[in-house]
Amino acid sequence: MAKFADYGFNKSHAAAYAWIAYQTMWLKTRYPAAFFAALMTYNANDAAKLSAIKDEMIALGVPLLPPDVNFSSGRFLPEASKGAGGGWGVRFGLCGIKRVSGALGELDESRETAGAFTSLEDFHSRVGRVFNKGQLEKMAEAGAFESLSRNRRQAFSVLSWLMDRKDKAPAGQTDMFGGAQAVPVPSSVLDTPEWGDISNREFGALGFYVREHPIDQYVERLISAGIRRKDSFAGFMREHGIAALPKRRLCVMVDSVQVKQTKNKGIPYVEAMVSERGESFRISCYGERGERPEWTIARFQNVLETARQERSPVVFVCSLSLGDGDTVWVNGDQVYPVEAYLENVRGPMTLRLDLSRIAVGLEPEQSMREVELRKAGKNEEADEMIAAARRQKGVARAARMVAHIQRASENNPTGEMSDFRIRDETGFELAKGQLRQNAHVATMLKQLELVSLQENVGTIAAAPAAPVRQRLAA
Repeated sequence: MAKFADYGFNKSHAAAYAWIAYQTMWLKTRYPAAFFAALMTYNANDAAKLSAIKDEMIALGVPLLPPDVNFSSGRFLPEASKGAGGGWGVRFGLCGIKRVSGALGELDESRETAGAFTSLEDFHSRVGRVFNKGQLEKMAEAGAFESLSRNRRQAFSVLSWLMDRKDKAPAGQTDMFGGAQAVPVPSSVLDTPEWGDISNREFGALGFYVREHPIDQYVERLISAGIRRKDSFAGFMREHGIAALPKRRLCVMVDSVQVKQTKNKGIPYVEAMVSERGESFRISCYGERGERPEWTIARFQNVLETARQERSPVVFVCSLSLGDGDTVWVNGDQVYPVEAYLENVRGPMTLRLDLSRIAVGLEPEQSMREVELRKAGKNEEADEMIAAARRQKGVARAARMVAHIQRASENNPTGEMSDFRIRDETGFELAKGQLRQNAHVATMLKQLELVSLQENVGTIAAAPAAPVRQRLAA
C-alpha cells in the first residue's frame, strides 16, 4: 500500500492533472461549441461516445447541427446558430458518417472558390469524383443533401443516376459550344418518394439519431399509458425514500441482447442494453418467475432481438430498485413491441403531409422575383420564397383534408373521438381537428394522398380487443 502511495499520489502528477482539468473546464465553460467540436472530432469513429456527447450538449444548450454538404467539413466545427443559447452550435462533421473518412479538403476548397452548391447536379460536377456510391448513400441517409433535394432518397437516386450516366456516356458527346452536353435528370428519378424508414437509415449511417428519435412519435400516447422515463421514477424514489418500485413501465430502444448466468448459482437471464432519449442502461430479465411463468428466457430473447434488428421501441413492464450511490437496478418482467402495447391507447394523432410533393405554381410577380434572385446569386432567398409558397399551399391542402376527415367521422359515428394534427416534414403544424377511430376512417386515412402514416399514426384497430394494460393485469 505504501509503495503504491509513493507513485499513485505523486504530487507532480496530481498538479499536472489538476492543471489540465482546470484548462478543460475553462474551455468547456467559456467556449462550449469549440470544446464539443474538438471532442466529437476526436471520437468521430465511436458512435456511442458521440451520442453521449450530443446528449450533454443538449443539456447545456449547444445544438448539434445536422450534416450538410453546404456547411459541413470533414471535422466537427463550431458554427454560429440562431437557436443556440450562446449563439453557437456544432456542425456535424462528414467524417462522423459511416464509410466517409479523411479531411475532405476538396469539398472545402470547392465551396471557398465557387461558393455553395446550388443543386445535386452542381455538387456532382464539382466534387462528385471525391465520393463513391456507397459513401453518397450513407451521406443521403444521414441527411447531408437535404438543402439540395426534396428528400433523402431522391438525393441518392439523382446522384446515382448522374454517376451511372457519366460511366455510360458516349465519348465526345458535347453541346454546340464544345462543352459537356447537359442532360436533364428524368422526372421518374426526380419524383422518387422518401424512404419509409428514414430514422432507421439515419441510425445506420451515424450510429445514433441526430434529428428525430424513434420514440418521439409515441410520446403523447406513452404519457397517456402512464409510461415515464427511468430518471423520473428514480427521482421519485429518492425524494420519497422508496427503495423499490414494482410494475412500472419504460419505453426504450434495444441496443444489444445477451444471455448470461449469475455468478453464484449459474441462473440464466437475458441482459439487454437499452437507451432512452439521453441515457443508456441495462435491464436484466429472469425467465419463468412467480406470476409470469410464460415469460421464458427464449421469449425475452426473441422479442428483444427482433426489436434490436428492426430498431423499433419496446415497452418493459419492470421493477426498479435503488443501489449504491446513483445506481438504479432495473429487472424486466415482461416486454412488448411498442405498437402492440399501445394498440388501444388513444392519444393525439399526427399525420405527415409531404410538402415536397406539392407542385408550386408561383404567381407571375413571384416567378419574376425568383429569376431576379437567382441571377443575383441569392439562391437561398429564392428557395425560402418557394418554401413559403409551398407551405401556404400545404396549409390550404391540410384544411381540405381536415374537413374530409371530419365528414367521414360524422358519417361513421362509431369508435372513440381523438384529436389529430397535420404537420409538414419539419414538424410545422398545418391544421388540426378531431376524428373517430374506427375501421372506415382508418381505411380512408391510408388512401389520402401525400399523407405518411407509417411513423406517425398508431394502429387503429378495426375490432378493438381488450386493452393491453387490462390483459397484463389479467
